[in-house]
Amino acid sequence: MTLRTSLFNQGIFENALKRFKWGSFLYFVILFLSVPFALLVEDASQLVERYALSMNVSPILMRGDYIGFPVIFAILVPTVVAALVFNNMHSAKQSVFVHSLPVDRKANYISNLLASFVLMAAPVVLNGAILMIMS
Repeated sequence: MTLRTSLFNQGIFENALKRFKWGSFLYFVILFLSVPFALLVEDASQLVERYALSMNVSPILMRGDYIGFPVIFAILVPTVVAALVFNNMHSAKQSVFVHSLPVDRKANYISNLLASFVLMAAPVVLNGAILMIMS
């Protein structure tokens, strides 16, 4: 019989999601408070006035007061998520543990990479859905 190995390990993927879901939730809260919540709290007359002005120049969400904070977090969050998910490369004890698992390096890397993409993309997609519902 030939040995079949997969490039994806469900256990490593779920473990990474379980360990770092708090970071994804925190990212969701920060994004929600910076854009959709700010739009909800803003006075309706100001919002209509801004919308009328933005029709001529740029969309309301691309204005400086709405876009600055999420752009900073779009740069910062992937760096932090990568440092957390791939912490086994920085710690000798975790490196020994991870390489003692019956999973090859490629499956470990791909599973952690997909988990980090899910952890970063889920808050952005949820906030985008909220903004679409609000519009």
